[in-house]
Amino acid sequence: ETAINAVSVTYRSRGTVSFTPSTKPTPPFNPNNPDPDKPVNPIEPNGDKPEAGTVGPLSIDFASSFSFGYQKIVNQDRSYAALAQALKNNDSNSQSYVPNYVQVTDNRGSNAGWTLQVSEDGQMTSDEKTINSNLFGATISLNSPVVVGVNDSRSPLSREVTLNPNGDSFVVMYAQPGGGSGTWINRWGQQANLKIENQEIPNSKEEIRVNVNPSVTLAIPGSTPRDSVKYSTTLTWNLTDIPIIIK
Repeated sequence: ETAINAVSVTYRSRGTVSFTPSTKPTPPFNPNNPDPDKPVNPIEPNGDKPEAGTVGPLSIDFASSFSFGYQKIVNQDRSYAALAQALKNNDSNSQSYVPNYVQVTDNRGSNAGWTLQVSEDGQMTSDEKTINSNLFGATISLNSPVVVGVNDSRSPLSREVTLNPNGDSFVVMYAQPGGGSGTWINRWGQQANLKIENQEIPNSKEEIRVNVNPSVTLAIPGSTPRDSVKYSTTLTWNLTDIPIIIK
């Protein structure tokens, strides 16, 4: 029999992909189970739509506003829990409640790290004409932080924060070089720790049931006079591409 000589040749092609930093806004995700395919609709404590997130590639997508509800006037030290973050359900007008949170996205693709800070722009004050227009000594605390993300990048770190009205900035969450890529959420507390409280509506004997988060609190000294008005302040969140370096 005559042997058949087999012929074999080899040729190589390539598969490539290149990525560029994304500048599109990232919507807010659920802080308990962040899923990019299931964005959520947070709403302000007064029911308004929150401020839109900043433009990427390094962005603050969302930060909760904190309302401490309706409280009785007392001359004692008191600590009040913030209303939990409300989410408007897409399929109805109903709402669900989750821990208050802040969300950051790093789509630069450089893994260079970043730092998120928050400051209180001034003491809680009232816009109404009243004798005691400032809540002197009142402090807002953000406790029991939990960081969750949507990818396998090295996780950012977080810190508990007690704000002061002097405008000082406090680090809330930070990614060291080599980590923090993608979308990350810093929530305060666990879903299981949310509580329901009864609060009396002003100028009415009616009470409402509200969901509160004990991990976000407003502490007021007993020596601070409280008038029968609404007090408020502004929090400023600042995200910078300068990371904290911890050796």
